[in-house]
Amino acid sequence: MINSLALGYRILGRRFELLLIPVALSLAALFWPPVDISPLTRQLETMLQEAQSTEATGDVAPGLENLLPSFSLDTFPGLDFSALPLGPFLINRMFFRVPGYVRIDPPEALNGGWNLPASDPVEVIFLIGGVFLCGVLAGTLYLFRLSYLVPQAEATSESELDPETLVPTFWFRVGQMLLYFLAMVLAWMISAFLFSLLLILASLVMPAGALAALSALIVMVYFVVTLLFLYYQTYVTASVVMDGLTLWNALRRSVQLVRHSLFSTTLFLILSGFILLGIERLLDSIILLTNESMVSILLSSVVFAYVGTGIALAFLVFYRTRYLRQQGMDIMAYFESQEI
Repeated sequence: MINSLALGYRILGRRFELLLIPVALSLAALFWPPVDISPLTRQLETMLQEAQSTEATGDVAPGLENLLPSFSLDTFPGLDFSALPLGPFLINRMFFRVPGYVRIDPPEALNGGWNLPASDPVEVIFLIGGVFLCGVLAGTLYLFRLSYLVPQAEATSESELDPETLVPTFWFRVGQMLLYFLAMVLAWMISAFLFSLLLILASLVMPAGALAALSALIVMVYFVVTLLFLYYQTYVTASVVMDGLTLWNALRRSVQLVRHSLFSTTLFLILSGFILLGIERLLDSIILLTNESMVSILLSSVVFAYVGTGIALAFLVFYRTRYLRQQGMDIMAYFESQEI
């Protein structure tokens, strides 16, 4: 793991052009105007209040009244529904490890204090979806450029990869990643539907106390299963972008690698996460101390991009060495050949 980090930063070296994409995305996230979804939230509040009024008159099926929460925008004082930031949808740290510096509450002076009004759910979906697609394209390009800098071992050259799954084109990789996220959204929608259906059926036969306990249990199980589901997909993006595998083969390889290197994978994710989290908190403090000056924000974007790019390169090296170890090769010989 330490060797992977060392090699990642050694590869980065003086290749400061690798910072262009994360820095550009950081600035785009800061200057991009937020979306005003307050009209939609007001409509939702009105609909739920009407449903609660119907409940009070007794026109609701028995048991369903437990599923109608008391909702009001006043119960969320810390949320500004008139300024939904688009930065988190543009910069994908979790899957593509793009080290973009995202601020949930960017200074209004950066975008002129104006926002994009959205009074229709379709508008919000298309707007967020468009920004997310740009993030997928940028994230794939970012990892694709980094992958060319990660040295291959002789036994893992492209000529020795599976010729039936290797398609060395950039747009193929973009398509596989879009298919990946589409499949994840579909899986989430199906699981959410089944979860809601189960609660509705349970509410027809269970008392309120038992229903609340069952709901808490289902939510906890759903959360744990989701974390495990995402954890076993740790190497999917690296497999697709670095080796040009199809999505199905990338999923299979990721599960195999996680199973064979459970402890080291967990340790690497925790260590890299703490490094990025610590740097981000430090940069946040510096920006606040400088009264959110533009200079400190720009410098923070560059510093975070440098630290994160080194870790992204280390992750690709780590993926390569996990695959080598699974094939029964000596990974220390791999590192020694790179003259760390």
